[in-house]
Amino acid sequence: MRGEGWRGVTLDNVEDMRSWLANRKPTYECDWCGDDCDARREDTSLQIIATAYDSDLSPVTRMISSKRQHARCVPSKMNWVRQIDIPRGPVAAGLPSSVRPDMVGEFAVTVQPVMLPAEMDFDKDSPEATAKAALLVTAAVIEDHGQGAVAWLNELELTVWREAGFDELFAVAEVAPGWSVRLVRNYPSSLTPEWVAVRMTEPEEGETPLHLYLGGVDIPEEWAEAARGRDTVMLLVGPISAGGDVQEVPER
Repeated sequence: MRGEGWRGVTLDNVEDMRSWLANRKPTYECDWCGDDCDARREDTSLQIIATAYDSDLSPVTRMISSKRQHARCVPSKMNWVRQIDIPRGPVAAGLPSSVRPDMVGEFAVTVQPVMLPAEMDFDKDSPEATAKAALLVTAAVIEDHGQGAVAWLNELELTVWREAGFDELFAVAEVAPGWSVRLVRNYPSSLTPEWVAVRMTEPEEGETPLHLYLGGVDIPEEWAEAARGRDTVMLLVGPISAGGDVQEVPER
């Protein structure tokens, strides 16, 4: 009940749970059989429902609800709830204009696993070219406020990608500190067992990191095998467009 060993529990949350227990009256109605109970005369069991810690989905462990019963009716149990409403497909993101902060462009960001053929090996330190796992990050402008898609794609490049370390087109760059990628398979959720989180900031105690993308994806076995055991993953970034639909991105 003190929260010892739980990640993401703040002092306030621990005190709330302890206070909840301290403020319970010894007499109550059993949530199982409905009979009156007195915890001073008969053992009582507790069933607590709380959010399971997850650095990207639930960075703080919180109690949701509880039940009290006769110990002879139901044993004590801790029930962990995991967030399962992880979206699939494109994820909406907003970006304020650098010249007009009150104007926010809207994007649909998509991340998908791709295999780079050996001839596209960008690892200059690799002794030989091999097929590699990478994540393709694409962005489509869905609200441009009449400014045109190119203006917002430039905004995205200047304020997100270049700030992150992608300082040149078609160049290999190490992203800025705080960026990381989390690949999840077999997550204990029947709705979204596989998902990807592209973080722009590192998780902190009790705080959800800022995500460029957090969504369900299908991770092929070949891709997972190629990525397994590596401490880095390549991000390929760029806008979604059909040939001739948008003008060439200015050099800046």
